[in-house]
Amino acid sequence: MAFYTLSNITIFNEFGKVKGYPKQIPAILIGRIGVDIHHQGKGLSKQALSDALKGIKKFSLFSGMAFVVIDAKNESLEILSNLWFCANR
Repeated sequence: MAFYTLSNITIFNEFGKVKGYPKQIPAILIGRIGVDIHHQGKGLSKQALSDALKGIKKFSLFSGMAFVVIDAKNESLEILSNLWFCANR
């Protein structure tokens, strides 16, 4: 009914914009969150995002991951902003 993808990525901090972090910062990318068309509007995307973040939190305990990045479509940015995510358009 719902899915998400997770990938390891590197955020390049070459100009030191992220203070206190090295030039290459390990992160996790949530690439896609999708819900079957027959099950949309039931809050499954929020549940999938919650499940992804819980898994990432567990993984972060034994990895060097410092950030979570979400590759969202423009129509999802308002929803993610309401959930305390920063939009970088």
